Amino acid sequence: QFLHQPAGLVVERAEGFVEEQDLRIVGERAGDGGALLHAAGQLLRIVVLEAAEADLLDIFGDDCATPDGSCVRDYIHVNDLAATHELALGWLETGGASRAFNCGYGRGVSVLDVVRAAEQVTGKSIPVSLLPRRWFDPETVVADPNRLKTQLNWQPEFDNLSEMIASTLEWERRKLALSRS
Repeated sequence: QFLHQPAGLVVERAEGFVEEQDLRIVGERAGDGGALLHAAGQLLRIVVLEAAEADLLDIFGDDCATPDGSCVRDYIHVNDLAATHELALGWLETGGASRAFNCGYGRGVSVLDVVRAAEQVTGKSIPVSLLPRRWFDPETVVADPNRLKTQLNWQPEFDNLSEMIASTLEWERRKLALSRS
C-alpha cells in the first residue's frame, strides 16, 4: 500500500545515476510529457477522481497530533521533481560527490487539506468516510530540502497545492480524452 519515508533523490557518482526513492509525485502541466504517480503519491489523483465520480473517499485516521487530525505529507509536483533530476545530473557531470537529497517543499499538507483544496479547485463536494488510522501510517512526513536548495540551487516552481490539484485534474482529463478517442 502506501509507503511513508521522506521523498528522496540519490545521486551516485560511482554508478553515475539518479534514483527516485518513495516519491510523492503529483500533477503535470498541460503540454508536458506525463506524470509519474507512485502508490505513495496517489492521494491527489484519487481525490481528483473522487471529485469527478462523487464516490466516498476513505480517509484513514483523524486522531493524529496535527491541526485537523489527519496525516500530513509533503507532496512534490512532477515538474519540480524533474528539475531536481536535471540539477543532480549536472552535479555529477561537474564532479559533485555522491549524496542523497530530500525532495519536497519542506512543509506538509494534511489529507483533509488536500480534500478541501480539491473541492475548491473542482467546485464539487467530496464526501469522505473517516476510518481508523492504519498501523503503518506515521502522522507527519515532511522532506528537508535545504541540501537540495543550497548545493544544487534548486528553487521550486509548482509548490502551490491548488495548482498541483488543477494540474492533476488536467492530466486526468487529458488521459480520459485520449482513452475515449
